[in-house]
Amino acid sequence: MAELPTLQPLEEIDVPLAAEADGGRVIALVASERAQSEGWAPGAAHGLAARWAEEGHRIILADGGLDNPSLHLDAGIPNREGLVDATLYGASVARVSRPVDGYFLITAGTSVADPISVVREPRWDRFMAGMSDAGVTLVIFLRQGAACTPAFLGFVSDIVVFSTEGEAPDAIRDLEPLVRAVARPGVGA
Repeated sequence: MAELPTLQPLEEIDVPLAAEADGGRVIALVASERAQSEGWAPGAAHGLAARWAEEGHRIILADGGLDNPSLHLDAGIPNREGLVDATLYGASVARVSRPVDGYFLITAGTSVADPISVVREPRWDRFMAGMSDAGVTLVIFLRQGAACTPAFLGFVSDIVVFSTEGEAPDAIRDLEPLVRAVARPGVGA
């Protein structure tokens, strides 16, 4: 197992967001079990998305926690149509995206019996291609222990781990070279 970056306060992390030569980036925010149990990870995801948008990046934050969605709660919006609906049922990104603090949020959406089916669906490839063509940085919020997390991680270019003590979630095993930062809540969090 490769060594992870040093644990640092969330507001101090620096992840390069410049679009790659072939379009946008896909960044996974992976919440460790402790970050989930302490409840700060969804707010941290929103905070990073807002910060990156403020820096001038085109950001779409998507809730990849399909079996336990949470980003809609912090945003104060209902979890209606979202990522599942865009991928499995063909809803447009414009329809499922909601503006929040300078970026767009795509909630998890309709409950699905097999969350992994979202990434296996041919529309998922089209969804990803559309993000890249638009030069958008797609930020996917994932949870350690969720069944679909490893499947989503197969599509990312960068990973930020949300952790309190620098623990490495099992989901990122063998993906350590993609980890750009390991973040914890700051002093005021």
